[in-house]
Amino acid sequence: MLKFNVEHEGVCLGCEGGKLTKGPFPSSNIKTTNIFQLIHSNISGMMPVNSLGGYLYYLTFVDDYSRKTWIYFLKKNDEVFTWF
Repeated sequence: MLKFNVEHEGVCLGCEGGKLTKGPFPSSNIKTTNIFQLIHSNISGMMPVNSLGGYLYYLTFVDDYSRKTWIYFLKKNDEVFTWF
């Protein structure tokens, strides 16, 4: 049977980094009362592999009040303003 040395000094950087956590986002005082008052948007990409349609990016819009979400697939990131 192999013997392992379980004693060590400190914590390795990989273990330390893997255990780091982020706290929750702070609460917001802004409360929307109707649709389209506040829209959150994000563009993600460049994906490492093209989709079947040749898309490398995707753009999301989320309505803060209703949480309705729109997703648009983009071949180039300069197409964002077309959908905006």
